[in-house]
Amino acid sequence: SYVDGLRELDIDVRFTTRWFNGAIVDATADQISDASQLPFVESVEYIAPGEMILPGGRLKEINSSNERTTESVIELQSQMLNIGEMHNDGFEGQGILIAVMDAGYPNVNSNPYFSHLFASGQVRDTYNFIRDTSYVYSDHEHGAIIFSLMAADFNGYTGTAPKADYLLYTTEDGRFDFEYRIEEYWWTVAAERADSAGVDIITSSLGYYDFEDPAMSYATEDLNGTTSVISKATGIASSKGILTVSSAGNEGNKEWEYVNMPADVPNNLSVGAVDENGTRAVFSSIGPTADGKLKPDVMAMGAGAVGVSSSAALRYYWGTSMSAPQVAGLVAGIWQAYPWLNNGRLLQLLRNSGDQATRPN
Repeated sequence: SYVDGLRELDIDVRFTTRWFNGAIVDATADQISDASQLPFVESVEYIAPGEMILPGGRLKEINSSNERTTESVIELQSQMLNIGEMHNDGFEGQGILIAVMDAGYPNVNSNPYFSHLFASGQVRDTYNFIRDTSYVYSDHEHGAIIFSLMAADFNGYTGTAPKADYLLYTTEDGRFDFEYRIEEYWWTVAAERADSAGVDIITSSLGYYDFEDPAMSYATEDLNGTTSVISKATGIASSKGILTVSSAGNEGNKEWEYVNMPADVPNNLSVGAVDENGTRAVFSSIGPTADGKLKPDVMAMGAGAVGVSSSAALRYYWGTSMSAPQVAGLVAGIWQAYPWLNNGRLLQLLRNSGDQATRPN
């Protein structure tokens, strides 16, 4: 009835969110003024101008050569997480449902590195929340690259969870180099859809704090796990038994320096990046959070990691975007092996398994 009340004012209701008891709408200033007078409208938040749904780049891509061979780097990033041993024991994510939130998955449906997924029906649901369509195999290749770290399996390259089931959701618009808070809401409604599908793990190599409209931007004191929209949504997902995995952010050598939202959420597994020597990559965001929580939780190879491009080529990439999906696949294999664990206990065990768990810095 609330949605009907908005539509009676000729307001375009794009999506609704159960978790926030709200609606994402496209409306004029006069329509918003009228809607504000409705008895069931508690508040109105401006989240983007007009039809613009804007993005932000989270991935720094470098296609230059590397001192190591591609094969040796693939082996190294796998060894850091003991993926080979996990796969040899038969745990490749079977029976685990993972939702991926990103900026698009161009050519994933035709890329040979992912053909096994479609042959066995492992891609269970897709939706592009920006374009309001189920087709996700276009737009920015960031999603296709990070997806390969988990799901690829072709020609000697195997992701960390090639036999898991997947939900592919586009929540980030990669066309522009700036963004608005609306993307946090796209993430939220995507997480609700994933929850409805019975998702086990949500992974996203996305993070927020700075927006085109300064009034929307967050301050470092907001890094408390409960202030930003996406952090609130991540907390709700966690309370429902979902294990969320997020990249820590690439601000370690920038003015902001700290982890992005939602990496500040206590029960979120935030993942930083190390180089081939296990040393923190200079760009990898640091902690602690504003309320003193140790973040990121774990680290994985993210400086010169090998992923699959949308054109089916193996390339080197730099960013915590690369490390998060590797760990998400690791989580899938571990949860498959120990299905009686809840998300909180699993998160605790993962944190304690880090090589510096007893002496974090």
